[in-house]
Formats: sequence, structure tokens, C-alpha cells
Amino acid sequence: MRLAILTVWLMLAGAQAQTPVKPFPQYDGAELVHRFPELAGIQFASGEGELAGLLRLAGQGLERMLAGLPAVSAGEEIHELRFERAGGVEGRMEDYRYIVRDASRGAELVLEEFRVVPATRARAAPPAESSFLLLGHFEALLSYLLPENRGQSDFRYAGRLTEAGADVAVIAFAQHAGSSLRSHVVTGAAGQTARIHGLVWLDAASGRILRIHAELADQIEGFPFETLSTDVVFRAVGLSGASGSAWLPARATVHGQFAGGEVHSIHRFRDYGILDQDGAAGTGPPADATEDAFELLARGIGLEQAHKPAEAVPAMRASVRLEPESALARFHLAVALNSTGDLRGAEAEIREGLKRRPEDGPAHNFLAVVLMKQGDLKAASEELRISARLQPRSAVVQFNLGQVLEKVGKAEEAAAAYRAASALEPGNAEYRTHQERLERRTGAGGQDTLRVEVRQVLVPVIATNREGHHVTGLKQADFHVFEDGVEQKITSFSSESVGAEMESGGKTEAPSSNASAVERNPIRRTYVLCIDTLHTSMEGLANARAAVEKVLRAERPGDAQYILAAVGSTTEILANATRDPVLVSQALDERKFRARLMDSRRGSIDVELSQFIRSLDEARSACDTGSASCQGRKRSLPMEAERISTQERVYNLLFLRQLHNLVEQLSHGNDRRTLVLISDGFELVPGKAARTLLNAYFPEFRFAALGTVDRMQAEFDQVVRLAARSNITIDTVDTRGVYTQGYFQASNGGSGAAMMPAVLGAMNQSASDLRAALLEVAAATGGLAFSNNNDLQAGLTRALADGREYYMLGYISSNEKLDGTFRAIQVQVRGQRVKVQAKKGYWAMEQ
Repeated sequence: MRLAILTVWLMLAGAQAQTPVKPFPQYDGAELVHRFPELAGIQFASGEGELAGLLRLAGQGLERMLAGLPAVSAGEEIHELRFERAGGVEGRMEDYRYIVRDASRGAELVLEEFRVVPATRARAAPPAESSFLLLGHFEALLSYLLPENRGQSDFRYAGRLTEAGADVAVIAFAQHAGSSLRSHVVTGAAGQTARIHGLVWLDAASGRILRIHAELADQIEGFPFETLSTDVVFRAVGLSGASGSAWLPARATVHGQFAGGEVHSIHRFRDYGILDQDGAAGTGPPADATEDAFELLARGIGLEQAHKPAEAVPAMRASVRLEPESALARFHLAVALNSTGDLRGAEAEIREGLKRRPEDGPAHNFLAVVLMKQGDLKAASEELRISARLQPRSAVVQFNLGQVLEKVGKAEEAAAAYRAASALEPGNAEYRTHQERLERRTGAGGQDTLRVEVRQVLVPVIATNREGHHVTGLKQADFHVFEDGVEQKITSFSSESVGAEMESGGKTEAPSSNASAVERNPIRRTYVLCIDTLHTSMEGLANARAAVEKVLRAERPGDAQYILAAVGSTTEILANATRDPVLVSQALDERKFRARLMDSRRGSIDVELSQFIRSLDEARSACDTGSASCQGRKRSLPMEAERISTQERVYNLLFLRQLHNLVEQLSHGNDRRTLVLISDGFELVPGKAARTLLNAYFPEFRFAALGTVDRMQAEFDQVVRLAARSNITIDTVDTRGVYTQGYFQASNGGSGAAMMPAVLGAMNQSASDLRAALLEVAAATGGLAFSNNNDLQAGLTRALADGREYYMLGYISSNEKLDGTFRAIQVQVRGQRVKVQAKKGYWAMEQ
């Protein structure tokens, strides 16, 4: 029996020279698993002893099936997607009836496959032009396994694995050069077809073909696609009146890469039946509606374009898990991560994508943008030069290159890049403005105008004695300032001592009694009371509210102003700047603040971790008792840990971005500015607790548990750098009060006795990590960290007092280089037992 293919749908012209790619039968085990992650559990074959028997079993079953195959019709839903490289996505849905029938001529079996329009039942004609990719002839892929065709391909038995409880054999194949067997991919007007290679999944017991994956076996000169793959999952369908079941497509995916992007089509089949005279069909099992990797990617891109990056990231991560080799998916994941503020995550994903597609010009440009945001201008300029080589007609790349070159002091090269951008887009006013500004600066000779700039470093200092009381009366000569261990000459000195005589709980005068006098005094201090509504528990928020209200009612109006802000995934100013602290305290009773209480995720985080511990317990118990559910339960655990980590990371990044925005708004003032962050704390290593627990329960997952742990240092540094540079002190007040050993009660997790130490250790370490983040914020900005104390009011009172009693030291650094490095500052008061509180340092960067 010979199966011929009747080609009716796709015609792609232009095939010339062909360059073979490495065929799948020559892949070793590691290469196969890397290319097909779903083969991770395969037991690789030690030899080819079973190959002949498996091919014979499959071929005989295929012959029987085709011999009794009636004319069949199925509903076909097609989701067609087109991704522009570094751009958006467009898609469309189409519905057809997919027909498979015998069109034999004499003894030769010819299988015809075509589509009809359901409304008219007319045969669907291929469009003259289309932005999408539409293939067919999925049933005909079975022909490679027919006995008479096996001599036209090389086969290799890869091994076996278990899928849905069935024993599945996997065989690699590659069509010979010069093979007369026609594939489903037409490459020329004369009907030439491409050679293919791929994998076949067989039911090892019956020989039924479960799945075929086919790709181009050659790189074809003049062919519009760099790569083209077809993946078909077959279903055994019982048809009324037919002998035996038919092996029919249940789901087919076609994917192609071209110079400007990628196209992807998902075909879902349903309602199988024997074709009647009118082209109708019977009923059958529903189509599989599970989203594939590129549908997930398209959904994620849509969310990103709708300015919902936090929602886009999980969909894109799921896409990358399913298609880890997709540079396209990694690019768009990087874009979404960048939008959430996760610069390190964005850089990691874009670099992984470039490993797979190193000549991707837009990806090099985007990597440069991410590096620019992180301050690595040298690396950014290198990436932009690569991108400019790959995209010589891109004005955006030239403009970005000009900006980087200007920042690193290469004015002539920057001006040339701006001129190139303007030439490519003559109507762009922004490009022209940068070009003309820099040309004026460099002058006719192209030399930079000499610029001399003296930068004074200001260091607010709080001095206290052993009892924590402020030390007043110190002089400039009492202080010594060191930068990177080198003593600096203090060039300016001032002291601020308001004499905050009020004790907590004291009486407050009515604001109206001295309002006119107050308004005549200039603002000398600004306090921003910032309540973290995202990470703080409901109990913590209630305690914070009570403490803030008491402290503010004890304050007296004067030359200070107060702001009350609630910061979570968004920021809301609950009370705008006012000199009257009582007005700010009243904002705590308003509906706006009560509504923000619902933002707290602390309870959800604890519940998710408790549920994860229960999953760990169940999996550990199943494996220890030899239960058949062991492997299935274990397999889901790393994905669950990653889901927790991703969710925590997204929320933490949103919080750090909002905190950065608040500090940025505060940086424009010249008075003494103190931001008091009231919070339960937050993780700088999202998902650490979940991954630590996974490693404790299942040490074999230690690489999965540790491989993607990533401290959010770059995002954290952006906040504290800006605060330190702007002389904004951030004091932190931990709303959890005194810590207890069982901060997370063991009963929450339901863990077994054997794992209890690991659970308690991870939970208590998590509690400590939350505190550590608050300590770091305060230390980096010269602030006070108030923690492990139930008297929140005392901490807030101390924070406000530090804003009144301080010294301001100024010096001009002896290191004149503005190289972006961190300069450590140390302040000493010699000859006296004084505790000094000052910012740790600053980053030497151009403003």
C-alpha cells in the first residue's frame, strides 16, 4: 500500500540550495531532552533491539486503519497568531470542516485532505495573500510509518516513558536525501516538497501512533521560513458503522520563524463523524482547549500592552516553561519584567534569548536599555553597536547609542549618532534637538567645552549617647569624615536643635490658636509617614494606625510639614502636606484608609506557604510509603515553588517602584526630609522560604530550589541610592512587634514531625529576612530601624525627634571621578562616647 499526498492548500515558492541540519536520529539523550523538555522522564534505549518490532507493529496497525478509513469530517477551529519581532501580536480565529477521504487512483491509495466552509459547505480556497501560516495534510504525516515507506527514512529508537499511565515508545526519524516521499510542505511551483525529520510517539503495546513532530530537514535558500515545524497529536476515534477506530488529528500546531518574526497556528479538532453526501458529520469528543505556549505568550503580550505587566509575567513565564528555547517568549518576558521594575530579571531573560538567537537586533537594543537603567553604560554602548550593525536603518538604535555615548563623555561620537538618527527620521523633533544641542556644545572643532563642576557631599548626622538621647553642642572640629577610608576636609557645618520637649501623650494645643504665626515660619522639616499596606498584616495595620494617630496628636504645629501615604502596588496620598499634624491624624479615620486595609497580602502569603507545606507533606508521605502518586505529586512541587516566587517577586517589585516614586517626589525639596516606613518588612529574595522548604523535603531538587533564587538588589539600590543622594533619611518601624519563636505556627503547615525542624527553621528565617530588609533601608540612608518592640509609638516618636536634632556636614570629595562606584562614608566623633548615625555612602554619578 502506498499513500500519496494530494496537495491543495499551501504553495510556497523559491526553493534553491539546501543545507542539511543535524537530523534527530543523531541527537544524543541530552540534546533530545534539551530540545523536547517533555522527554525529561524518558528511559533511554541502550540499543536498537526493539526498533524493528515497534516499527512493524505501528506499520501493521496503520495499514489496517487506513484500509478501513471512511470519508471523515471534523470540526476544525484554527487560532492563527503572528508575532512581529520586538513588536506586537495579531491573531484571528477561523472555523472549518476538515475533510479526510480516499481519492485513490487504481491500486495506489491517495489520501485527500481539505477544508470546507461550514456555512456554504464549499471547499475553502487558499488566500492570495496572508499574514498567517496555514498548513494541512496532518493525517498524511502517518505515511512515514507505512512499511513500504520506511526505507526512505532513517529511524532510531530513543527510549520509553510513561504518559497518562501508558507505556510510550519514542522513535526519531529523518527522511533520506533524494527520497521520493512527498512531505506536507511544498517549496516550489513545480510541486517540490521539503525533506523532514522528527519524532514519533507510539503506544508500545498496540503500536498506535500517538503523536508526530516534524521539522524541516534542510535550511532552504529562498524559502520564506528559517524554521518550520508541525506537531500533531492523534486520537483514536470510533466512528459509527466503521470497523475499528480511526487515528485522527486531535490537535495540530504549526510554527514558523522568518526574518521579521514568527507565525503560529493551533488547530483543534472536534465532532468527528463519517462524511455524508452533504458534507455534514456526527458528534464526538470536544476539542482540547488548553492554551499552548504561544497562546499564553499572546495573552501575556496583550496584558503588557494594556499596562498590566504584573498580570502578564505569570502567563509569559508559563510560555517559557513550555517553550524554553523560544527567544521570542524570553524577549517579551523581559519586556514585562522591565515594566514591573525587575531589571535584573529582564536582563537575565533577554540574555537567555540572545543565546538562542544571537543576531536579534531588537533584543540587543532592549538589553542596552535595561543596562542603561542599571547604570552599566559601557556594556550598553557595546550592545547598541551590535544592534546598529544588525539594524542599520533603525533611528531608535542610533538615538539610544547617542544618549549612552554622551553620558560616557564621547561627545563627537554621540553627535554623529544623533545625526544618523535624524537622517533616518528627518521629522523627529526630539532627535534633531539632541543633535543641535550637542553640536553647539562641541563647537566647530568638535572639542568638548571645558566644564568645571564642584560637587559637595552632604551628610546628615544624628549623635546620641548610651541612653539614646541626642547629644547637642558638638562643633565642626569634633567630627571627622572618611570616604573609602580617606579622611575628607569638612567644608560646611550646621546643627539643628529644636528641643522637642514634648513627651509622648502630652497635650496638643489647638492648631487655630497660633495658625498665623506658624504659616509665617518657613518649612524646615518634612515628615512622610509611609504605611506599607501590601506587606503589613491586618493586625499590624491596625496597630500602626493607632500608634500614628497618638504620635500625631502629640505633635505641635510649627515649622514642619507632614504627609501621610499608603504604599502598596499603588500609592495613595491620604493626607497632603500640611503643618497641622491633627489634620493628618484625622485622615486615618477616613474611608480611603480603611479601603487600603484590603490591600494587605500578608495573610495570603502565609496561607499560600501553609498550603505549599501541606503539598510537601503529602508528596513526602506518598514517596516514603511507595505510593503510585509519588512521582506525580513531586513533579508539581518545583512549579508551585516557582509560582510562589514569581508572585512574590512581582508584588515586591511593584512596591519598590512605588516607594522609589515617593522618594523621587520628596527629592525635590531642600528642607530636612524624613520618610518613616511603617511595615511588616518584605523579602529581597522572593520565594526563598518556599525553595528552602522544597530543598529540605526533597534534596534531589536542590538545583531547582536554588537555581532561580535572585536577590532584588538592583531594584532595592535604586530606592536607597536616590534617597542617599537626596539626603532623605528613611526610618523604618517594624509593625510585627516582638518576634516569637513560633512566628509562623507549626499547625499552619500541618507538617509531619520529621520535617518540623525544617519548617520552623524556614519560617523563622523568613521572619528574620523581613526584618533584614527594613534594617538595610535604614542603614543605607542613615535612618533608624525600630524593630522587635511592641511599643510602635516609641519608634515613631524617635523617628520624628531625629528629624529635629541633627548635624549637617559637607565636604568636597578628594576623589573627583564620577565613575558610578559606591563611596563608603564613615563619621567619627573623637574623644567622646557618642553613637553616630549617618548614611553609609553614596554613588558617584552625574546628576
